[in-house]
Amino acid sequence: MKKLLVFVCALIFAFAFVPSAKTTAKAETTSWIETEYLSTIKSGETLRFYDRTAGTDGEKQFAIYLEQRMISLGYTPSGSDSTNPSFEYFTFTSSIDGLVKYSQNLIFKKAGTVGGKKVVICTSYDNAYGFAAESDRLKMIGEDASLSNVMCALSIAQRLSTSSLEYDIEFVFFGAEYHGYAGGREYSLGISPKEAKNILLAINIDDLSAEGLFYYDAEKTTKYGSIFGKYSKNNGLKIEKYSAKNSIILSENELYPFTHRALMSDNTYLMQSGVRVISLLSVDKNGVMGNEYYKAASSSAFVGDSNPKSLAVADSVSSVVADYIQSKNVQINAVGNGKLSAFLTNKNIALAFVLVALALMWATYFVVYKLLIKKLKQKYTPKEAEAQINSMVDEEIKRSQSIEIKANSQQIKDMFSETIKKRLGEDEDDSSDEE
Repeated sequence: MKKLLVFVCALIFAFAFVPSAKTTAKAETTSWIETEYLSTIKSGETLRFYDRTAGTDGEKQFAIYLEQRMISLGYTPSGSDSTNPSFEYFTFTSSIDGLVKYSQNLIFKKAGTVGGKKVVICTSYDNAYGFAAESDRLKMIGEDASLSNVMCALSIAQRLSTSSLEYDIEFVFFGAEYHGYAGGREYSLGISPKEAKNILLAINIDDLSAEGLFYYDAEKTTKYGSIFGKYSKNNGLKIEKYSAKNSIILSENELYPFTHRALMSDNTYLMQSGVRVISLLSVDKNGVMGNEYYKAASSSAFVGDSNPKSLAVADSVSSVVADYIQSKNVQINAVGNGKLSAFLTNKNIALAFVLVALALMWATYFVVYKLLIKKLKQKYTPKEAEAQINSMVDEEIKRSQSIEIKANSQQIKDMFSETIKKRLGEDEDDSSDEE
């Protein structure tokens, strides 16, 4: 009996004080992303990678670092460069000085057990450092948009590194995102219609640096977007479907003149290629994105000894996304795409739609009007119609409390009578013309 009592007490102690496997895994994951962040931005006492302006050596050095990290996580480089095998070089026009420069996309793959289909996780890795005034540059990267995105993507890669999936996983890091989404455009141009069908889903990590988290699939909610949203909420991620009312219109871009915040990222080009894409973005209560260069004055200083708030968001997002990719939801719900359901964001199509709608409204009005006139003509002769309308005018004059209307009642009757006769005469002419 004493032994049994000791055994029961030991079990109670174990359940009370030993963390569960799930809790332990969560703690280890959080520790991983914190360690990754600090090792990325610091080498000893030296800050690094704060300048990732597209087309500069800083952007390229960060790309080399990302390549090394992804290879160490077990992913296969899938670019075309002999020195840096994940690199796909392209040219772009700088939005800072208008010069044509070079950047690079980084592509990595993890083969599935069956293959043929794939899931794409993508984000940009350059930043807005070069846009800011020199005195503000260290301020504006306090809670850096693209760095939190990259940490999220790396965390997803780490979580999936030991998974075994039927479909392939492809990670893409876009260069020159701040210059017309040049990297996303370059990548999307290489997607054939056949390949677009083989992409089960693309998840674009746009911006995690502000306070409100949203997902965007298309203007009209898609099945795959709705399933992702429900899955995320059921797994503890506070996220809402993005719609234009969630933010102000910031500016127009060359892709979608009727744009809003959710269309100001690389997902726009993926949508144009017919890819099912979910974009993850954060928007604050004023409707603008995270701490970018135009908010430099209010951004925290980049000191590298404390983690930004966005790191916790990146960790939560990476956990849910990785679990979602490993679930059956991706394959089962890979139907349709957001390309057509977002058609009203295309200026030319939207204009054509409005013109067609107006034409239908006019045609409907014309048919109804003609049918109504015809029905009235069948019911009343012109004289009877005139008498009916004059009677209505008399009744309204009697009801009126206006002294002026009563004083000028005959003039009003004459005016109506003349107008009615003229109109009925026109209708008779129309009728004889039709005959």
